[in-house]
Amino acid sequence: MDIFLDRLQTRAEVSGWKSICKVNGKSLFTEYGMISVEECKNSAKKYFALDKQCNIKTSQDMQLPQQMIVCIKQSITNECAMKVQTSGEESKIKVSNGAYEDEFQDGPLYLKIMISRITIDSRSMVTYICSALSELDHHMVKCGNDVTKFNDFMRMQLDALKARGKSSNDIMVNLFKGNKTISNGHSSNT
Repeated sequence: MDIFLDRLQTRAEVSGWKSICKVNGKSLFTEYGMISVEECKNSAKKYFALDKQCNIKTSQDMQLPQQMIVCIKQSITNECAMKVQTSGEESKIKVSNGAYEDEFQDGPLYLKIMISRITIDSRSMVTYICSALSELDHHMVKCGNDVTKFNDFMRMQLDALKARGKSSNDIMVNLFKGNKTISNGHSSNT
């Protein structure tokens, strides 16, 4: 999921979608755990509107989320699309003008639903990540003292915490424990 989000974020930057991927000042790509589906829906409603004749008011802001949804749907597998479809969440925005109502697909909302179906955003997941970070010495041994693999693992855990609005206060202590494993000459066989 991290690779997909990184690629989509790059696409968002070059396609002009960056502004629609900020919800209440938070990035959907890096802070998705701090954004609710309801916040995404409310954010999307400002882009879609109907005129007096009940036609969609066409604007660049309205086109961006629709371009994004096309990009996402063309980039994911059928299994991934099925997870969004069976999520129980509606990925369309309902807009009304008096008695007339219409629905529009929204890229950022679809992405948030997809992320919530693929990643686990719960207290137990945060606890699991913090636990993994507290055992960096054991992970260094599992990596066969490969510092690059170790750093990749640690960065992935820290990014996962950040995306959920959390952080680790004792990362330096645990990092020193992990590095001490190398200096003590432990190998992956111990």
